[in-house]
Amino acid sequence: MTGNRAIYTRAMEQSREAARAKKWDEALKGAARAMQEFPQDSEARSAVAVALYQTGRYQQALQLLGEMRTADSENPFYIEYVARTQERMGDTDAAIATYNSLIGLHQQRRAVAKTIEVQREILRLRPELDEAREQMARSMAEARMTQEAIVEYMTLARRYQAQNRLTDAVAQVEAVLRLDPNHRDAKELSMNLHGAVAGDGSMPVAAAGEAATATSAPEQRGGTSTILAGNVRDQQFALESLLAQAQSLQESGDMQGAIAQYEAVIQGGLNRSDVFYSLGLLYQEAGDHQAAIGALTKAARDPEYGLSSHFALGNSYTELNQLAQAAQEYEQAIGLVDLETVGKAESEDLIQMYEQTTGIYQQMGELARAAGLYSTLASFLEGKRWGRERAKEFKKRAKDLTDQTMLAKLRSLGTGALTIISEPEPEPAPPEQQKEALAERWGNISPIIEMLRSGNIEVSTTGILSNTPSEPLPPQSDPLEVLESLPPIEATIRRTVTKLDTTGLDEQIERWVVASERYMDQNLYEAALDACYEVINLNLEYLPIHLRIGEIYEHLNEPEEALTKYQTLIDTYNVREEPEKAIDVYFRYIVLSPETINARSRLADLLRKVNRTDEAAEQLVHVANSYFRLGQTNRALEEFRRGLQWAPRSRALRSQYGLALFKMERYEAALTEFHKAADPSDPIAIAHINMTLAALGESYNDIWDSLAALLEVLKQHNDKQSDMVQGEYRTALMTIDEPLLHYILSVIQRESGQHSSALLELEQALALLEGTEHPILSPVLVRQGMATSLLALNQPEQALQQLGFVQSQRATMSKYPVVRHAFARTMDQGELVQQMADAYAESEDLEGPNAHCARRCGCCPTTGRFIPSWQMCAFDRASCARRFRAWKTFQPITKVSKTSIQRLKHWSMPSS
Repeated sequence: MTGNRAIYTRAMEQSREAARAKKWDEALKGAARAMQEFPQDSEARSAVAVALYQTGRYQQALQLLGEMRTADSENPFYIEYVARTQERMGDTDAAIATYNSLIGLHQQRRAVAKTIEVQREILRLRPELDEAREQMARSMAEARMTQEAIVEYMTLARRYQAQNRLTDAVAQVEAVLRLDPNHRDAKELSMNLHGAVAGDGSMPVAAAGEAATATSAPEQRGGTSTILAGNVRDQQFALESLLAQAQSLQESGDMQGAIAQYEAVIQGGLNRSDVFYSLGLLYQEAGDHQAAIGALTKAARDPEYGLSSHFALGNSYTELNQLAQAAQEYEQAIGLVDLETVGKAESEDLIQMYEQTTGIYQQMGELARAAGLYSTLASFLEGKRWGRERAKEFKKRAKDLTDQTMLAKLRSLGTGALTIISEPEPEPAPPEQQKEALAERWGNISPIIEMLRSGNIEVSTTGILSNTPSEPLPPQSDPLEVLESLPPIEATIRRTVTKLDTTGLDEQIERWVVASERYMDQNLYEAALDACYEVINLNLEYLPIHLRIGEIYEHLNEPEEALTKYQTLIDTYNVREEPEKAIDVYFRYIVLSPETINARSRLADLLRKVNRTDEAAEQLVHVANSYFRLGQTNRALEEFRRGLQWAPRSRALRSQYGLALFKMERYEAALTEFHKAADPSDPIAIAHINMTLAALGESYNDIWDSLAALLEVLKQHNDKQSDMVQGEYRTALMTIDEPLLHYILSVIQRESGQHSSALLELEQALALLEGTEHPILSPVLVRQGMATSLLALNQPEQALQQLGFVQSQRATMSKYPVVRHAFARTMDQGELVQQMADAYAESEDLEGPNAHCARRCGCCPTTGRFIPSWQMCAFDRASCARRFRAWKTFQPITKVSKTSIQRLKHWSMPSS
């Protein structure tokens, strides 16, 4: 049987809201209610399973998750929760096995990041699983998480060393050196391990092979001495010595000698990325581009050398006229550029990379691809204030190329000879003008293209390339003078900056404080940080500058750094016993991290210490609610009670305490707190009392009277207050799915004109009443409300169906108490017929029972009451008389005045 979609939707919405608030018991109720309507719905079943897991019902959760996993074996969500549930049940082996199956699924989909997450979970359960740690390190290296991979490899190497598994330890160290050839700890550990291996008379297979290669190698070109076949440690020293000789030869300009030495180093087994990269560049310089491609391809596997290697490969392929491969390498280099780190100083290098790539595509005739690259570059530059002028230039180039592409297509379609009228290209500026003098440089990123220029390469003993500028940079300008020349602040980027008190500071420090503020106004956050650190260097005692540093970190979207700075400042103020200043920083801290319980609790204690009791109580409300969301209800109640001891008259505190008791289904205690927090002018306070009375379901007069008072107060407020009140009732419905609460909510919505929402609530109330007998709420009342809303929504036929049910069931209302409020009593017969007549009139069914009479004359024939509207009928007396005769036949007259009867009889007489 098909379930009720409205109830399902409502229940799922309640479940999701509760889950977002970490109210898992309520989320479980909502999801279970939705699952009752549609038992096979995957979303509802998943929500139930998660809620069971979060509420500690692991056996039921595992059973349900197992069923869903069987139905969909490749759904990672189900597999992950099965593993988590097995872990919570203490079955670690089963959890690890499930996690391994999840790893296999992620590897099939090439989801490396998710694979690493699952591998972390396995190691959290069993840190001693070395094989799993090694797999995770390889995954990290594949994902270019170089530093994380190095940490794991080093951990394994030291662990294998402690276990005397020297061969395995050497393998892990070599993996580190492949990622970072200059890693100091890895080099030292490598030497120690090789020495230990030689001392034990054993040697790792790889090292033995290298030694054999070194022993059998003939004397190298250029008078290079042969690598002596000593132990592994001696071999390592010999290779490092050869590498130093190769670098010296390269620096001295002996290209062929350097190439020979680098080749010897590689033959000796030192397969490091920096060696391959340097050798590749030397091959390029010597014109041997095929050999350069071989060496640079190996260097490109290292993330550190990937960008430069791919760009150099593009140059070699271009020289070999292999344009497709060149374009591919250039695009890979562009893809490796971290645009977040590209400033004005590095932008020219990026532009040159794009121009070389687009030049290749234009040679290949792929103008659309070249136009796309120019458009991408223009979009990037447009987002930088210093790049907007260049962005216009590249937009124009993209447009020109797009136009050429379209014209070429038109020619291919035979549209005739079309020509392009283009403006002459400006002459390129001389190189001297292309080099900008940089007064400031944000960051220390070496320009990419400068590294690749053959005449500008310098290789250090560590193998790292660095840029050697041909001319010294001009001296740094005074930052304060630069500050004065900054353009005015744009209105669209203006941010609120906290003013700092500079009283008592000397002029120089004050200028730096003002400079930090001005830099923030210009969104120059790195410069603002530098200004702040200048203040700290000049005056360590000026603590407010740390507040500004935290604010800068907030604007840089680095919340962890900001929180650390704020916490340090708080601790400093506490040590100095300056609670008022610490309180100000605490407020910043909790704005940035509102769910931090400990910070709010300490703030509450500080506020009470300085006699700001009401504010302290307000913070305790947040603390208690946080504990409540985490399921620590007893701790939450303790915090509420502690707050009430501090501020017994706090309405907000009592109201929140009452809500907590309500959610725990302690309705009598909640009602007591709501009465203490009562405010006759506050609709929220009245709503709390009303919904608690409805949950208790005992005093019907109090329920309806409080609802009437609520409606009266809402008339004096705006729609926003009505929405807030409705939100309180929806929250209550997450705790207790009571039909009376649904009905009350529908009454509030009808008063606000929200008839569609009211219908949904009434439908749910009617579904809950089905098959049960409620002591206060009758189905007749619900259907009356539905008829009213349906008429308001211009749906008279559906309204007549509901009114027909009301007419047939009116007799059953005698067992319900009589109340004076219209929303809580059944319509009398006259009101019912009047509403039915209105429905007939709206549906244009003029043959309905007495529809005309009721509509035109105000007749209520079935009650015997007749209230003619003479002013309306005077214009058509004969018609009114005919209706009167029909009405008289339909119902005997019992309570019609003699005057009315005589007048109608006179009208009913045939005219002469």
